[in-house]
Amino acid sequence: MFVKFIRALRPWLPYVEKGCYLCCMLYLVTENVTRPILMTGNSMEPTIKSGDIVVIDILSVYYTKTIKRGDVVVLKNPEKPRNNICKRVMALEGDAVSTSQYIRPGHIWVEGDNCEDSNDSRTFGPVPYGLIMGKVLYKIYPGFCHIAESSSER
Repeated sequence: MFVKFIRALRPWLPYVEKGCYLCCMLYLVTENVTRPILMTGNSMEPTIKSGDIVVIDILSVYYTKTIKRGDVVVLKNPEKPRNNICKRVMALEGDAVSTSQYIRPGHIWVEGDNCEDSNDSRTFGPVPYGLIMGKVLYKIYPGFCHIAESSSER
């Protein structure tokens, strides 16, 4: 009976093999290159609204470290590490954020575009670079658009 079952599956094996390769590649891409994320909250309005789906670039954060002022990033919330937050990078290590405060090495200063309703570095201070999950590249829903970096001046 087992032999009949194997013979019946034989024509399907190439498809199963290709499906396994596809699943492995999809896993590798979403863990190491890029990932879609559903946004919640309104701290980044009007750029990104609650319910928008964005694509983040993981590769540039971990391997090339190309975060610049004005980039929109998704990072772990320093106060609630199980939650993710989306903010704009306003200052990098070595930059002054006030007359007496400089960003220490390995940290960034992030703020939401919606100043009145954003829990950001003004509340919890500079964020370690290691909390950054990725840089937002595109908003893919609703409507497709490139999330361009903008000036850190608001």
